[in-house]
Amino acid sequence: PRLLLMDEPLASLDAARKAELLPWFERLARELRIPVLYVTHALDEVARLADHLLLLEGGRVRAQGPAQALLGQLDIARAHGDAAGAIIDGRIGAIDGTHHLLQLDFAGGAIHCVPPPGSAPRAVGQPLRVRVLARDVSLALTQARDSSILNVLPATVQALADDGPAQLLVALDLSGTRLLARITRKSAAQLGLGPGQRVFAQIKGVAVLD
Repeated sequence: PRLLLMDEPLASLDAARKAELLPWFERLARELRIPVLYVTHALDEVARLADHLLLLEGGRVRAQGPAQALLGQLDIARAHGDAAGAIIDGRIGAIDGTHHLLQLDFAGGAIHCVPPPGSAPRAVGQPLRVRVLARDVSLALTQARDSSILNVLPATVQALADDGPAQLLVALDLSGTRLLARITRKSAAQLGLGPGQRVFAQIKGVAVLD
């Protein structure tokens, strides 16, 4: 077909079956180059599959644009609650067979992540998209040297937004790549965070979702 229409195709499946089928949907769009109009309420499916995103609310278009840019907007991210996060697109730069880690190279640097159990073998140079939830990103003013956190990336604070009485969402720029962090207001006050400030974004390797 010249076009595929998919209306919540994974809605009634358990998590294991969804994880089994998602790679096939990725291959379908990538290898056959068939446009797919994909309807879903599941943010993990959006992050995994979408290139262009159109958000509907009350039967009207609320926003549209590239998925990576749209999910990184603070107003949209707040609406996703605990699932708020950012998409990072890049390529596999290295495979650590000893520790079973993938290195994702992207415009803002490189991060290490753990491939999901049962995933297909990967190759250096292969495109890779990962999702980093805002709740899994912490911030520091200086780079930690003795830490179990594998991914420590220099970033610039772009904006801060209220996210409940005790929390803030922080939009970060990693040399052109958007990242989100959810921190407490107290932490923001202690660090004196503000737009334009240089910080270090800390992401646990096990928290990067492939």
